[in-house]
Amino acid sequence: MDKNLADKRSQSGANRRMLNPQVTPDFLDSTLEWRRMFAEIWGTFLLVLVATGGGVVRELSGGSLSLAMIVVAPGLMVMAIIYFMGTVSGAHLNPAVTVAFALRGNFPWRRVPGYCFAQFIGGIAAAMFLRAMFGKVGALGATVPGIGIGGANSNSLSR
Repeated sequence: MDKNLADKRSQSGANRRMLNPQVTPDFLDSTLEWRRMFAEIWGTFLLVLVATGGGVVRELSGGSLSLAMIVVAPGLMVMAIIYFMGTVSGAHLNPAVTVAFALRGNFPWRRVPGYCFAQFIGGIAAAMFLRAMFGKVGALGATVPGIGIGGANSNSLSR
């Protein structure tokens, strides 16, 4: 019994706050931060590429992609990213997820700015890639008001 108590006391504070105390040692190693940042940039890039690229491809193909295809693709991409990068960075892919984990105490606050910056870079890089490849087609996946609805109408409807 005393050995278990001594083991718990010897664990780092970050490890004790994690929901899963058997976290891989690499995740707690600060010398591997570059791997986590690259994983967040790459994961966010892929997610934004697929999520916004669906609208672009639909526009370019004359509507050959169904709405179901466009909606399911980002979910499948998130699943794939979590499977192949989840153990490297946690695969947050979104600043809201990063901040939520930090608020819950499952993620160290000192990493939040780096993760948010990496996610921002990944998202912007994906948008720039789509713009460079296809030009301004299909509003590049942005949500815009429908035909015949102006800016004033759309703002008044959203309130």
